[in-house]
Amino acid sequence: MEASSKPRRVEIGFAGGLTLTLRLHEDAYNQLREGMGGEGGERLVEIESEDSRVQIDLAQVVYIRLEIERGGVGFY
Repeated sequence: MEASSKPRRVEIGFAGGLTLTLRLHEDAYNQLREGMGGEGGERLVEIESEDSRVQIDLAQVVYIRLEIERGGVGFY
């Protein structure tokens, strides 16, 4: 993602099967990914989405899914 790009859809999956879908800018997405990679880091991370602030318990996150923009012609 480019720093000036529009927010993209990110789905966060939690233990137990719940999901949370947010529209995040690149910096917020990177903050979330970096938090997932470290051991002994912060357990709670506050992410600012397009329309809200969300605190996420990283110990409960199972996956992060980033929407891929596809180029093309026609209707979607």
